[in-house]
Amino acid sequence: MIDSDLLRDFKDFESRSHDYFKEFYDRIKEDRNFLSGNHFTDSDDKRFGKSRLKVPVDIISNTIRAIVNQYTSAPYSWVTPEEQLNDVGTRFLNVTSVKSSVYQGLRNATGFGLGFLNLSIDYDNEGNTIPILYSIPDVTRVYFDPDSIEIDGSDANQAIIVDIKSKSWVKSTYGIEFVTEARAIRLA
Repeated sequence: MIDSDLLRDFKDFESRSHDYFKEFYDRIKEDRNFLSGNHFTDSDDKRFGKSRLKVPVDIISNTIRAIVNQYTSAPYSWVTPEEQLNDVGTRFLNVTSVKSSVYQGLRNATGFGLGFLNLSIDYDNEGNTIPILYSIPDVTRVYFDPDSIEIDGSDANQAIIVDIKSKSWVKSTYGIEFVTEARAIRLA
């Protein structure tokens, strides 16, 4: 069954986060729209013709890649007072999939001013718990802590990642009781 208190808390947090970050997220969406060429209107098509190249020259991508490459070429290390944990953490940070996630997070941060990495757990084929790190490709699907005041967000206490799934996915993963008529949403 759906926990009504959890749903109420989610809606409250989502509302506060949305209100706080709305202008920033709207700018990110506008920037993406411009880079894709979708900012042109029907009147632009009438004025300039439909056959013209609509996608602007993407001179910013090379600059973003140059900045990101500087950071990704640096060796990452895990720093705690525990030497054994440092070794495990540093090996983890050098796994190819983790490096790829870091790269994507850095691209988002460099290109749009915001990037997220999510540290979570998964299970291997034997059922053992393993750490995973992944980036959130669409940062506008993250509701970040509106009470965070540090410029890098390091003081944030909570965030919600919204991942919209089909009803069939929710039904097969969690069961029919989690499928609603409106839409199926998985909160991670």
